[in-house]
Amino acid sequence: MRVRSIVKIGAVAIAVLAVVVAGMVIAVKSVSPDRIKKMLTAQVQSATGRALTIAGPLEIRLGLEPSVVASGITLSNPPGSTRPEMVKMERFEFEMALRPLLNRQIVINRLLLNAPDIVIETEAKGPGNLDFSPPDQQGRPAPPAATEQQEGAGASFSVTLREVKISNGVIALHDRTAKTTETVRIHELTLKPDTADPALLALQLLTTAREQKIDLAGTMGDINAILSGAPWPLKLKAAAKAIALNVEGRIDKLAALQGLNFKLTAQGEELGEVLRAAGVSLPELPQTLGPFTVTARVDNAGGRFNLSDLDLQAGRRELLLVEAKGGIKDLAGALAAELAVNLTSDNPAALAKIGGKDMALKGPLTVIARMNGNPTTLNINDFKATLQDLEVTAQGGIAELATLRGLDLKLNAQGKELGEVVRLAGVSKPELPKTLGPFTVAARLGNPDGRFNLADVNVQAGRRELLVVDAKGAIKDLTGALGVDLTVNLTSDNPTTLAKIGGSDLALKGPLQLAGKVSGGDTTWKVSNLKSSLGTSDLAGEVAVQLAKRTKVTGKLNAAAINPADFSPPQAASATKATAKTKGKSSQAKKGDGRLFPADPLPVDALRSVDADLALQVGKLQLDTQQIRDVRLTLQLNGGRLAVKPLRFALAGGTFEGEASLNAAGKTPALSLQLNGRRFEVGQLAANSPISGCKSDLNVNFKGSGDSVRSLMASSSGETRLSVGKGQMRNKAVDWAGGDLLFQVLGALNPFVKSENTTQIECAAVRFVLRDGIATFDKGIAMRTSQMDMVGSGTIDLRTERLDLGFKPRPRGGVGISVSAPLAGLVRVSGTLAKPGMGIDALGTMKTAASVGAGMATGGLSTLGEMLVDKVTADDDPCRTALGQTQSQSGTPKTTPGGTRR
Repeated sequence: MRVRSIVKIGAVAIAVLAVVVAGMVIAVKSVSPDRIKKMLTAQVQSATGRALTIAGPLEIRLGLEPSVVASGITLSNPPGSTRPEMVKMERFEFEMALRPLLNRQIVINRLLLNAPDIVIETEAKGPGNLDFSPPDQQGRPAPPAATEQQEGAGASFSVTLREVKISNGVIALHDRTAKTTETVRIHELTLKPDTADPALLALQLLTTAREQKIDLAGTMGDINAILSGAPWPLKLKAAAKAIALNVEGRIDKLAALQGLNFKLTAQGEELGEVLRAAGVSLPELPQTLGPFTVTARVDNAGGRFNLSDLDLQAGRRELLLVEAKGGIKDLAGALAAELAVNLTSDNPAALAKIGGKDMALKGPLTVIARMNGNPTTLNINDFKATLQDLEVTAQGGIAELATLRGLDLKLNAQGKELGEVVRLAGVSKPELPKTLGPFTVAARLGNPDGRFNLADVNVQAGRRELLVVDAKGAIKDLTGALGVDLTVNLTSDNPTTLAKIGGSDLALKGPLQLAGKVSGGDTTWKVSNLKSSLGTSDLAGEVAVQLAKRTKVTGKLNAAAINPADFSPPQAASATKATAKTKGKSSQAKKGDGRLFPADPLPVDALRSVDADLALQVGKLQLDTQQIRDVRLTLQLNGGRLAVKPLRFALAGGTFEGEASLNAAGKTPALSLQLNGRRFEVGQLAANSPISGCKSDLNVNFKGSGDSVRSLMASSSGETRLSVGKGQMRNKAVDWAGGDLLFQVLGALNPFVKSENTTQIECAAVRFVLRDGIATFDKGIAMRTSQMDMVGSGTIDLRTERLDLGFKPRPRGGVGISVSAPLAGLVRVSGTLAKPGMGIDALGTMKTAASVGAGMATGGLSTLGEMLVDKVTADDDPCRTALGQTQSQSGTPKTTPGGTRR
């Protein structure tokens, strides 16, 4: 029901009431009060379809100022209401003056309502219980509204109210749709002419709403202003427990609700009281939020209710101070707002705690926003938030607030210290430095396809002393299947510190440069155009990762140079770690069990959790002083089965090719290695080697199984051949007495090495067969120089790491020494791989030396000495013999390493 209709009904009701009372005064002389009750009941029933009941007595007092007093009054509700009665009232009293009627004036001396109990029911569609039309017209469309001229035409009489009083009343407002009820209690309401200006009505109201007592007082225009269409002034003051409200202004035409113009002022000492009165209850909300003041002007220009000149200040800086200015148009309709909002907090940590977040925020926090919009659209003209050195700005808007479609926000964030933001995000690591460096972030947030996306991403963060991050690109579907397309550049002058933060003790040589394009999302990720460098090492190519129960990594990588020294663990840290481990097999080996091969469990668990298919090319691999060039390998890992095939590289002037596999799919890992080397120089395998030339070939075939290097060697089988060609050894560059065991053996076998500058090496060969962890050198060690031949045999038990090798020299003819001249006895090497020892028998009578394998022992060569003496005196080509080529092959052309015939 519109306001103009309510006002008109009220005014007309007073006039009708006056006429009825006047008629009752005339009729009471001839009609009894009971009959008047029946007449009134019938008239109300006919006009409204409602039942009027006056249960108590009806008193009519005659005179020039007649009055009517009734009690026990009820007015029925329509069917379907919450209770049978719409109105219940204990007592009704009305008094008016008859003489003014002759001048078309209605003077109400007194209108008293005692204990009225009224229920007003509303619903989303329908009149609720406010349809008072005759029964035959109920449910029909309402007649067209009267025009302005028609409304003014009704003002043919004037109304004067001398006293209106309501006491102990209750008004219940029931929403049928929401099924909620709000109750307002009217303790006392008085309305009478203002003493200062009788043309105004003085209002005094004491009421309770939502358990809050409200005291309302002021003045307003009288009924004549309403009926005549004259401006209707209003000046009210309302006081509640926590708020004082002032309203001052006027309505040009109240009946039509046109020309409304009011100034509103609200203020209070404690905003928290107002929130609690409104039903807002948060356990974290402090009892004291601070004072508040609100001023605004309300008008209805253009037929719409508007709020202008809004000025709001609420709260306190110790928690949150809110300041807002602006206006809101069409409050009851499209609702278009234009606001400037400032927020200030000196204690943002307390503010975050109210929101359920425990964050160590240091103030001050300031937010400045300039925005406009309506219930469906929001435009952010300017947004700026600062927290210490952190600053966030935004511009843009949202076309559809309900669905957030049409979102387009340009975001920027910057700060002097990224570490503060990281700590605010809850990331706490003891290794993380407090100063990470400045940062700037820019992006455009939108959802053109219904998904939240970040475009035009531009991130710069950090400092070169630790890490600088530069990223550009886009991120799609932030709340769904994340999709990333970013070009990333990382720079660090101190990558060792960076590694330490990540929990690694690697000593990385800076600077670190890493660049690439990161793309993908959800379970599929790819880094393409990868370019990286660390110290003297570099790496480029592309890598893809497929996240699953068993993650798969694929890629093609290439490097101009890789030097493991650029990212090797520091020696001190490694030594400390080795000393600290005191558990399991590893601790036993490191406590000094005298073994060379460690018993540490092989780290094969990672092989079972990841699949891989990687191709790698390295131009130069620097291992200490040795360079491995042109490395080519393909690594495949599937279900714990690792295969490196093919494997190619160049070393010491020669080429190597082979393949390797490690099967960790089962309980016990199994290793297989095949490697062939061609025309490499053994002298180049060690720094400052005294050997030059000696082009060599190598064949390695190895298999073993076990969960540690020790168990792999103990179960090993296979064969290794090394064929060494012509070369030269600089004798003066060798420490024959205190150097490597190999040179000690050579020095013991050949007396010429200590007196001559060089030794010409004609050939050398090593061949051993591995079976069940035992390496057997069956005449498998040989060397021929220009002066002598040397042959060696024996075994190395890889299960126990014990050695038993014997070497026997023989002078060659034509060198100035007879074949029977004594060079040395049998040289025997024994002990363990970790602690080998050398012994010399000048007479060559070591009859107790170990036999070379069970087969040899049963074949008659019972001692190592016997076998060597026999062999050296009989063999024309010990190198060929060592390689397993029989004497029957002696007539064939001899081949040196590299394929050269001689």
